Amino acid sequence: TELRERTEIKNLNSIRNMVKAIDYEVKRQIKLYKNGDTVKPATLGWDEANQKITVQRYKERADEYRYFPEPDLPIVEVSREQVAEIKAKLPTLPDQLQQTFTEELGLSVIDAGVLTAERAIAEYFQSVVSHGVD
Repeated sequence: TELRERTEIKNLNSIRNMVKAIDYEVKRQIKLYKNGDTVKPATLGWDEANQKITVQRYKERADEYRYFPEPDLPIVEVSREQVAEIKAKLPTLPDQLQQTFTEELGLSVIDAGVLTAERAIAEYFQSVVSHGVD
């Protein structure tokens, strides 16, 4: 027996609907093969009201069968501008602060490491430096 592409069916809330969905899918695939078409890997949903299968999404690779969207979470679209705005609000990372402290303020790597080990200490040090205290 030749193994062919697979599909998965979701939204099955009873054994009776599972049997109906499998029967529908078997007939659909047989019809496709008889017409010379192929089955595309996909996640399918059983539409109980209309007694038919609907495509929820097509799959490109086999490893996509392990992942599925959470149906209760809405799609969130974030623009490039929003990403840039969020990045601008992020604090400076410890490695960046350490580099600033060593290159711009002339601190040793050890001193800069101690000052950047905890954010509160790094912020306090920056505050002192910004007020011109040597």
